[in-house]
Amino acid sequence: MDDAVGPQRIAQAHAIVQATTIHKDRHIGAHMPLIVKHITAQARLRGKGLCQRLAQHQGAGVEIRHVAKQAAQLRGEDNAGHGVHLSTGGGARRTQDFPAMTLGRQAWPGMGTMRAMNRDSSKGVIYAALAYAAWGLFPLYFKQLAGVPSLEVVAHRTVWCMVFMLIVLAVLKRWAWLGPLLRQPKVLGAFALSALLLSANWLTYVWAVQHDHVLDASLGYFINPLVNVALGYVFLHERPRRLQWLAVGLAAAGVLWLTLQTGRLPWVALVLAASFGIYGLLRKVASLGALEGLALETMLLTPVAAAALGWWTSQGDSALAQGDAGMITWLLFAGPLTALPLLLFAAGARRIPMTTLGLLQYISPSIQFMLGVWLYHEPFAAARVVGFGLIWAALLVYSLEGWLNSRRA
Repeated sequence: MDDAVGPQRIAQAHAIVQATTIHKDRHIGAHMPLIVKHITAQARLRGKGLCQRLAQHQGAGVEIRHVAKQAAQLRGEDNAGHGVHLSTGGGARRTQDFPAMTLGRQAWPGMGTMRAMNRDSSKGVIYAALAYAAWGLFPLYFKQLAGVPSLEVVAHRTVWCMVFMLIVLAVLKRWAWLGPLLRQPKVLGAFALSALLLSANWLTYVWAVQHDHVLDASLGYFINPLVNVALGYVFLHERPRRLQWLAVGLAAAGVLWLTLQTGRLPWVALVLAASFGIYGLLRKVASLGALEGLALETMLLTPVAAAALGWWTSQGDSALAQGDAGMITWLLFAGPLTALPLLLFAAGARRIPMTTLGLLQYISPSIQFMLGVWLYHEPFAAARVVGFGLIWAALLVYSLEGWLNSRRA
């Protein structure tokens, strides 16, 4: 066998591919040369199963999926081509065409592929940054609905988001997942729970914005990554590293400081962080992607939301009955304004490493914080500065630890 795909290299590549496709916590592009060797070797030596799984993996870059699909077809094909050379047991060489790269003893991707990967990564950063910026600007939208009760705003958001998601699914023709899912009551139950958590998160956030608690809302999303560490430890038996524990401790100290100084728990921040953290935990083990998952959640919530809107309207107490055309238009915008950032986030998350995504997530609460202080002039006394400072220090430790750990990996 050619030493480019020797047993030790294949074993090492197999571990990387397994970590990437199963745990989704590694950036596949960083290991491209080794993985491409493994992909081609798998097709020749160990069958097509792993290649096919990698080809379907949503976290893999477009180029990797393309190579994997071709490699999965390699067994049984003897077409002459250029680029990939695999040895057979008798020393003869087998060739298959893989565009834009040469895989022999050097096995390095071509410059065209590397440039395409860089472009894909840049697009991912832009998509994710736009998603987080849109979420950060949400207070501007919900302030326009200050005259509408928070619960009614959430009902409208649910209904119009479902309508928008159905349109998107129809355009993309992505309905195949729905039939099998309806025959899985346990999965439907899990999504019903995640839908309730999502609606609780939406209701708390809308109430906070409408009642001048934008700073508390931003605090909830600042501490959310650290809540995720604690949830992973409790429910997934993950083992946080020492600096991660230090970050969680600093955040807890910040929350305690704010509680002692104000005489009450920052309940808005804690409810937002806990509800979104548990929601993320459920979605992490869910069997649907972001688009299908949100569509299903809004489908499950819409009967209740539509019934409530119908009742309020029949009693003459809803915005549909009393509001002007401008107010109703703002409410109709709730659908696309909810779904579009999620679609941007899903597109970005597939293209960039988790470390980059983890740093970009602070865009949203940072924008909310600036809006709360400088646009809405919410009180930010010295006591709150200390509490926020402890939490920002925790995020700095957490981010640096994640960056250093990714560099070592």
